[in-house]
Amino acid sequence: MGRSLVFIGFMGAGKSTALAAARDAGLEAIETDGLIEQKAGMKISELFDEHGEEAFRALEAEVVCAALESADGAAVALGGGSVLSEPVRRALADHVVAWLQVDATRAWQRISHSDRPLAGNREGVKDLLAERLPLYEGLADAVVPPGDRGLLVRAMPSLIALTELPAGTRMLWAASASGEYPVFVGKGLLGAGEGRWWPLAGRRFCVSDATVAGRYAETLG
Repeated sequence: MGRSLVFIGFMGAGKSTALAAARDAGLEAIETDGLIEQKAGMKISELFDEHGEEAFRALEAEVVCAALESADGAAVALGGGSVLSEPVRRALADHVVAWLQVDATRAWQRISHSDRPLAGNREGVKDLLAERLPLYEGLADAVVPPGDRGLLVRAMPSLIALTELPAGTRMLWAASASGEYPVFVGKGLLGAGEGRWWPLAGRRFCVSDATVAGRYAETLG
């Protein structure tokens, strides 16, 4: 089975937007919150109210692990708290995990009028995000910073390419005054797929020094 592209991040980070961009790029799209509601026969907010967070997390872990096991190259969006489960974190090791970053202020703006169970107040959201940040950071193979609504569309080809690169490869979506681009870091990238994963159109240039070029120029050629 192929590695899947899994979106993680806090509430309001844009995981549904990322899933839509992945679907438009040709991937099957799986949103685990919807699967949880189907299995429970009720909305997540109702599940929290009637059975509590502990019961919700147990069901969430069961549904998410099953979805990840059968995803086979699909794009999967997880709920913000899914990473709290150790079984889920273990299951993510078989896939490419893209962390969609969001700050507390923007997250609160996006979720303050929703029925999300843990979106009670601004300070609570800020504290919850701070608690989860180490988990998101530790799991991420790719980091996508906050941006405009089209950023995920522009970054999607690079995120999908990451699923075809050697395991352990990391990617950061970067922006500068001259534009935005993916930064890939990993072993064996120069020879991976004979360059078919290269995310940008047009001519390619390599800037190096004598020491590095002496070791790797032949591979690039």
